[in-house]
Amino acid sequence: MVLRGFYHLSESKHAEANLKNSDYVDEVNFGMFDEDGSVEGEMSLYWIRFGNKLSAKLEVFDDAFKVLNQFTDVIQALGNMRDIQPKEFTKLLKELGFADLTNR
Repeated sequence: MVLRGFYHLSESKHAEANLKNSDYVDEVNFGMFDEDGSVEGEMSLYWIRFGNKLSAKLEVFDDAFKVLNQFTDVIQALGNMRDIQPKEFTKLLKELGFADLTNR
């Protein structure tokens, strides 16, 4: 069974090691995941610091283009938001029915 889910990096047990020398301060990876661990398609929202402000950046690789139509609700919601922060985004994903798959 395929489900919509997400992983929140700063909330995971791997946060310190992965964020220590990164260009971004947080990441939420979300997509279509199968119960066997395979991925149908995924993308990430990164938060990058510009001066005193965190700015979100959406990144999608071409292998996930085939599932973009499964996320129109996320894209529409983001279009109505400004300066969204990681916890706000994960709250939105939960409200839209995504499963929190973060390894804590």
